[in-house]
Amino acid sequence: MTSDPFRLLVAEMLLQRSRSTSVGKVYITLFETWPNPEDIRDADITDIESVIRTLGLTGRAKRVKDMANAWLSLDSPPKNSLELRSLPGVGAYAANATAVVMGWDTEACVDSVSARVLRRVSGDSDNGESDAEMASEFYGQIESSKWRDLNWAILDLAALVCLPKYPRCLSCPINNDCEWNKNNNRMPCYDD
Repeated sequence: MTSDPFRLLVAEMLLQRSRSTSVGKVYITLFETWPNPEDIRDADITDIESVIRTLGLTGRAKRVKDMANAWLSLDSPPKNSLELRSLPGVGAYAANATAVVMGWDTEACVDSVSARVLRRVSGDSDNGESDAEMASEFYGQIESSKWRDLNWAILDLAALVCLPKYPRCLSCPINNDCEWNKNNNRMPCYDD
């Protein structure tokens, strides 16, 4: 795992709407070809697109290039999620996820995938609370130094067990604490 915030941010930008296994290959090729922000800034956009193309959404190439250019124009590298969000093409989730990994002051990480898991665990399908508010409440119960591990655990749980249509509740390590599992009347739980 890298501790380079630029590389972490690029990884988060690439992970949007893409599987981590696919992104891993693209990430390696991208940084083998252009190891730093200067190289990405100076690269031809069509070359970056050719590397990112396998993920679909080749518009990400321009976002990554624009972000690298903005990164280099700063007096000093970003040091918190707010500074990351000021960069072009960087949304709240990518900024917060990067900040969590870096151990910076941050907000809770939430996207539609992690929100699904958190809402199921808490039994809150929709009480009018936004995903960000709900995640903030959930993360607020845990020391911020453990947010990185929590974020990864939630994403792993979502990818392997707490699937959108066919959750594997019997295999879930937290099924006894999951309100959705206890009170599920909407959808059956499945296991392999």
